[in-house]
Amino acid sequence: MATEEPSKKTHGKILRIFLALIFLAIVGVAAFYKFYWLRSPQYSLGLIQKAIAQHDDAAFEKHVDVSRLSDDMVTVMIDTTVMTGEESGPFKDNFVAMVKNIALPAFNSQIRTYVQQGVFQPIDTNNDGFAIAAAAIERMGFLNMEFKGIDKTARHNDTTVVTCKLYDKALQQEFPLAITMNRLEDGTWRLVHLSGLQTFVKNRDAAVLAKLLELNKPIKEKIGEKVRAVKDGSKTFSIKKVTENESGIPAYAIHATFSFELLDPKVKRVKGQVLVYDAKGTQIFSRDFDSKNLDLSADQQKKWGYSNIWHLNGQDPADKAVIAADFSTTTQDVLFTEVDMEDGSTLKYLTEIPDAK
Repeated sequence: MATEEPSKKTHGKILRIFLALIFLAIVGVAAFYKFYWLRSPQYSLGLIQKAIAQHDDAAFEKHVDVSRLSDDMVTVMIDTTVMTGEESGPFKDNFVAMVKNIALPAFNSQIRTYVQQGVFQPIDTNNDGFAIAAAAIERMGFLNMEFKGIDKTARHNDTTVVTCKLYDKALQQEFPLAITMNRLEDGTWRLVHLSGLQTFVKNRDAAVLAKLLELNKPIKEKIGEKVRAVKDGSKTFSIKKVTENESGIPAYAIHATFSFELLDPKVKRVKGQVLVYDAKGTQIFSRDFDSKNLDLSADQQKKWGYSNIWHLNGQDPADKAVIAADFSTTTQDVLFTEVDMEDGSTLKYLTEIPDAK
């Protein structure tokens, strides 16, 4: 039996339903765009990127609290570099206030200059604030970072925490950074706090250390063919903590005495570090040494003695950890990081990750 063709009336009804669905879809997309997307933190982050690209400092200032971000960067730099592990107290608070007083005007100026011109101001070597700002920005790796999008958001009323994905081109690795944004009266959002910056810096520091160990491994092997520390008992090898009480107040120092042997007679100068590790294998002490005052060509046996004393500062958080350490559970070592040859060539440890090409 033949199937009857739909009537023109049925065709018309189907078409009207189809057109109505299209209309509803268009209205829905428009509503989503107006009431959700334009009011989302993601959209405001795009406005920040656009402001930087177009050098629109007014739009940038609207959506970024420049002073608060500068404060965040200085605080984290101090906490993860100078005051690692130091609890809050009068000494730390005064030090932080002093550094911020010097550095924050330079930070604010550099950020605004970059937005307006697309480049940072040349570093004024006579301005400590600019030097601190440059060191912090470089240490955090921001100049090598690319924004790769948003991982997640956690919104609570007019405040939201956005976890951004930042890709470090030099390390070829992605790092999450949590930021806090506040909603403005027009429904857009303002970046007010780098809330996850300290975790971001610690994660990146660990990645930098791992990468440097990888890059320096072949350099270490080549340096090991030129020079070595003598630890076989024929020469003294001692790195110890000593107490000095001449003033009646306990004072501490690290006294290092060791010998090294040249395995290549054409070595002219060596540099390195005296290292101390705690029972967990964490480095707690590091000081540089240099053979520049020794004539390494004068001894036929090519064995040289080195001795130095480094006084410890009881106010320095890093030195406080050394003072408190039980040296009976520590291990000590000498690491050669640079060898200069008579022909002018040099073998040298990398201390920074090479910039991405």
